Amino acid sequence: MIHVENKDLVIPGQILADDEYYSGRGTFKENGKICSSLLGRVSLRNKKIRVIPLKSKYVPKKGDVVIGKIKDVRFSMWDVDINSPYSGILPAFEVFGREKKELNKVYDVGDVLFLRVVDVD
Repeated sequence: MIHVENKDLVIPGQILADDEYYSGRGTFKENGKICSSLLGRVSLRNKKIRVIPLKSKYVPKKGDVVIGKIKDVRFSMWDVDINSPYSGILPAFEVFGREKKELNKVYDVGDVLFLRVVDVD
């Protein structure tokens, strides 16, 4: 039995469904019931139920397009804030190739860039 509908707002500990459903992200099972572990919106797909948090940090994936803000200029790279628990690094060679230039004359602290994630480590 399901106790919520798709896109319902739920709170931590709220019962979402019984055993006939599968527990997904943002949920936990207790005494044969699936409960929310987050404040968020319900997502139902087939018999799988999950909760999408209302507020969270971005977790980057290879190929994603992001907007980042330069937060530091280092010797051979820029440190870019992409609103993630991970640091975004833009190496100078990605911008200049083999040429050597003063990095802060190209991008400086506070500049906003539109970038593609090349790799996640």
